[in-house]
Amino acid sequence: MLYAGIITPLTAAAGWWWMAQMKDMDHWQMAYHKWLGISMAVVAVGLAIWRGWLYLRHCNPGLAYLIVATFAVAALIVQGDLGGQMSFGPD
Repeated sequence: MLYAGIITPLTAAAGWWWMAQMKDMDHWQMAYHKWLGISMAVVAVGLAIWRGWLYLRHCNPGLAYLIVATFAVAALIVQGDLGGQMSFGPD
């Protein structure tokens, strides 16, 4: 989670920078992709801080942490699918 909390905001920033460079980005998926990317960056940082706090307290992650992490992985799958659709087409 530490690495995800570091790299995900950088990846989202790179995506926004890349999008500003591109001219043909009027795909319907782009609106979802960019806001999901920002949301994932915030969630990844939050999960990393949460996990670090649990680690320092010598606690195992509880059910709430695992549920949030599961939703984060599901969002990552959707994010990848949207990016793939825009890059390679919906088929």
